[in-house]
Amino acid sequence: MLCGSIRDDGGGFDSGQARAIPGRKGLGLIAMQERVTAIGGTLQIDSRPGLGTELSIRIPLEDKHANSNRARR
Repeated sequence: MLCGSIRDDGGGFDSGQARAIPGRKGLGLIAMQERVTAIGGTLQIDSRPGLGTELSIRIPLEDKHANSNRARR
């Protein structure tokens, strides 16, 4: 399992509300979620107004996912 996180101490936001607004631009949360899910991983977003944001990903390291059949050098 590959695990990683990114954290900031910025303004934060309501992540549930940000994902629920159709056509919202700038955050890219849906695109990030789709990309991580496509390779069998998970994305967790923890953010609250005034308290910053943390994005955590977990990606399995298995041969059953996208691009796993490429030649390894």
